Amino acid sequence: MEHRQVIRALYRLGMFGSVLGLSRIRELERKLGRPKRRFRCILVAGSNGKGSVAAMIARGLEAAGYRTGLYLSPHVDDFCERISVNGKKISEKEVAKEFEIVEKVARRMKEKATFFEIVTAMALDYFARREVEWAVLEVGLGGRLDATNIVEPELSVITRIDMEHADRLGRTLAKIAAEKAGVMRRGKFVVTGAEGEGLRALRRIAAEKGAKLVAVRGKYDGKLAMMGEYQTRNAALAEKSLELLGVPESAIAKGLARAKLPARLEVVSRRPLVLHDGAHNPAAMKQLASEIRRMQLKRLVVVFGAMKDKDYDSMLREIAPLAYAVVVNQPKLERAAKADELAQAARKYNKRVRIVKDVRESVHEAKKLAGKKGTVLVTGSIYMLAEARGKNKLRVAM
Repeated sequence: MEHRQVIRALYRLGMFGSVLGLSRIRELERKLGRPKRRFRCILVAGSNGKGSVAAMIARGLEAAGYRTGLYLSPHVDDFCERISVNGKKISEKEVAKEFEIVEKVARRMKEKATFFEIVTAMALDYFARREVEWAVLEVGLGGRLDATNIVEPELSVITRIDMEHADRLGRTLAKIAAEKAGVMRRGKFVVTGAEGEGLRALRRIAAEKGAKLVAVRGKYDGKLAMMGEYQTRNAALAEKSLELLGVPESAIAKGLARAKLPARLEVVSRRPLVLHDGAHNPAAMKQLASEIRRMQLKRLVVVFGAMKDKDYDSMLREIAPLAYAVVVNQPKLERAAKADELAQAARKYNKRVRIVKDVRESVHEAKKLAGKKGTVLVTGSIYMLAEARGKNKLRVAM
């Protein structure tokens, strides 16, 4: 089966839909021969920053000489970003091979496996075949019932706890914390950057489960590949995690200096300066807005698109007042928020709002408004950014 056929088959399973529960992925992993037992694991959950922290931990383990798998979601430019070993993405040929292996098993199951369950099983099987020593897995949604939670982690991370996916995880920080605390294991370390109500809930649950909770404050002061002050807090979580695993200080520094992911305050081009950031909830947008203030950028034009199930009004409240102008768009996805509704929200916080539904055209319009000496910030959704970058055409087509 060709790569394009595989990706289309996967997307037909429903990229955005998820059915929480572990019965299907447990059956799938068992019928694949229990690949999860062939390497040690780290689970990274949290409302924001979990992809960055996962990548930093993986690079630190690699720098220490361990063969390390990394599983991330969602991808930005290329499906193969999701699964890598020692920094090298899985090939399109290997994606096809893994899909055929997993799909053959999934066909024999009574209950249909979801997109995320199939891809998680592909990652576990691939890591086993590539004989990794460690696998760092980014949790997809929540923790307790997420497909990644079938592994037995040696250490878990819960980055931060913010209001998100309230319809799925709960409408209070304590309830969201309880879902994310599902990645805790008795006798194992749990590293967290949570604060306030979320941290209090995690402390209570850790005591009940017999997990060893380590709350991290402060920032990492070493060299980082990813921009943004908030990445120094992510790096502090990764540093503490690696220390607890016994990774030497020199390897930690080397790994954190190498870790890099797309669309994390990424400089895409200059004149005008174009930045891409995947902030997609109010807490992440608040962090981004703080960084934008610190950078003191000239004539900032924000390109904004979001999914309709996100709190885009609160996101715009954080970022729109900082802009000279806001250009809203509408990605070619059923889940996308309507541009007219985004514009209505944006006008509460900025008088210069333009609607350009086509994502790539909206970026061109923003560049004209910014001028060569200005700045364009494209943000609000990873899925919108993928369309703006123009590399991930297959997902947009679906």
